[in-house]
Amino acid sequence: MDLEIASVPSPLTAHQLLLECDPARGRLDFAVAPAAPPASWATEVAFGATIERLASHVEWALGDPAHAAKLRTDSWIEYDVDPASHRAALAARASGFIGLPNAESKDVAAVGRLVALLANDGDLLSARTEAAEWTSALERELAPLRAVQAHQAVRYLGRMDARGTCSVRIHAGPVRAEAVARWREWPAALAPALAAADWLVLGFDLERSGAGPRWGLELVCTHETRHNQRYRPMLDALVSAGVLPAGIVPALATWTGATCEADAADAWLPTLLGGPGAFYHVRTLNHVKLVFTPGAPPTAKVYLAVDRSWLGGNAHPERTRGT
Repeated sequence: MDLEIASVPSPLTAHQLLLECDPARGRLDFAVAPAAPPASWATEVAFGATIERLASHVEWALGDPAHAAKLRTDSWIEYDVDPASHRAALAARASGFIGLPNAESKDVAAVGRLVALLANDGDLLSARTEAAEWTSALERELAPLRAVQAHQAVRYLGRMDARGTCSVRIHAGPVRAEAVARWREWPAALAPALAAADWLVLGFDLERSGAGPRWGLELVCTHETRHNQRYRPMLDALVSAGVLPAGIVPALATWTGATCEADAADAWLPTLLGGPGAFYHVRTLNHVKLVFTPGAPPTAKVYLAVDRSWLGGNAHPERTRGT
């Protein structure tokens, strides 16, 4: 389908675009990972102002002001698309995610403080008041995981503003399948699909009372092997389990591939820095996400990625079609 994304804020230069394919609901949403946050980040890009407020108080949350750069550069913005018009719902506040520094990602107290800060949109006074409650809720939810893997990390935090929720999305990983089974029950028929992944990421919405009933599990392959054939055993297993429609597998085979763009409008800067070269666009399967909702069968979303990077030197890879 044709996806209308022309109204994405112009300052947002992306190094990666993710397309979220949800066959069960017939939806195609997308996310943008900025190459470098612009000076107008806080005023022109949805969720950018929130990240700036978090960055201003990151020393209180994580103990080191240098981590502000991590919040700004390891982040992405998600937009929901209206399936009727194929236009992104940019009028509403977009959802967004931030990455945590490696050392602090395993410190529950530090993560709890950052969760409180994110939940309160960067308001430090409210975050100080609520930090103990958020930390306690996070500790309870991570306890079953840490019983299997003592130093369970929380890699990303998000807030789904576009969907009107007040919770904080927790991405914990990598997690082991047996640890997830201690936390929540999942169908044994999905075991072959989980076994085909290189690692798993658990996602859930956290409130001060605990995790919500709906949760997700991302099935990820290593960056070097994110092509269709690497994911094929996983996709086939999900089709066999009735979680994905059979027709999606051949459809995804036409997605992966790469193209070069030697005449891009912004190619002049890399050329000055050591060209010649070209922008290299690589289309891959980024990950597959299982979604578990109480009282309903599990569903799956497929996340397609377009990565954009500068390929220097004299090499000009041939334009290829997806295979």
